[in-house]
Amino acid sequence: MLGDKIFEILRGFTDRIYGNPGTTELSFIKKIPPDFKYYLALQDGIAVGWLKDIIWAVRS
Repeated sequence: MLGDKIFEILRGFTDRIYGNPGTTELSFIKKIPPDFKYYLALQDGIAVGWLKDIIWAVRS
């Protein structure tokens, strides 16, 4: 299944997903494997900011 393949690819990079789900993303969220952490943001800009901070912290 495509969703399984996406999570398989993501595992090579991260175990976290930041987002503000809309109707399209709900089916994706329902299938998140237990080894992933989903961080719910109330606005897209917040999710992007979190990700930017994580990348900045990892590179430092």
